[in-house]
This record gives sequence, structure tokens and C-alpha cells, in this order.
Amino acid sequence: MKIINYKDNKDIRKDIEPLFVSAFPIDERPPVKYFFLSLENNANNLYAIYEEEFIGFYYTTIYKDICYIFFLAIQEKYRHQGYGRVVRLLP
Repeated sequence: MKIINYKDNKDIRKDIEPLFVSAFPIDERPPVKYFFLSLENNANNLYAIYEEEFIGFYYTTIYKDICYIFFLAIQEKYRHQGYGRVVRLLP
């Protein structure tokens, strides 16, 4: 499993954005523009999960000594295979 931080490689947006839009109803997600702009805050991070191909992503924010996971999405064909359970939060 390979985990890539969006801040280290913005090219992964091409994989993340379509899944973000399809996995979360419009009333449960911020507009795409603001989702990616929020990553300018150092406390926020977005990670993409890859095996041979893109599996999914998770979005975190740190507050004091707590890490919150705000979004976790796995591509439909990989759901129920344990990916949401085995994600390492900080590579």
C-alpha cells in the first residue's frame, strides 16, 4: 500500500476529485473548490491510497493532540475489502 499526501503531489487531485464528488452527497460535502483550498491550512491533510491503482482517500485535521478524519472514501470496487480499516493515518 502506498499513501501519498496531496501537499507532496498535487497531481493526485485527478484521482481524488471524482471520488469525492461521487462518494458524498452534495449536502454532505463542501464545494470542491473549498475542499482543496482548505488544505492551505497546515492542520489539514489529504491522503490518497494506492495499490496497483487508486483505491481511495482520507482527509484529516489535527487539533491539539487529536486527529479527526472528516472524509474517508474508497472506490466502489474496493469497498468491503478492509481498506477503511487498515489506513495508516500518518505515513
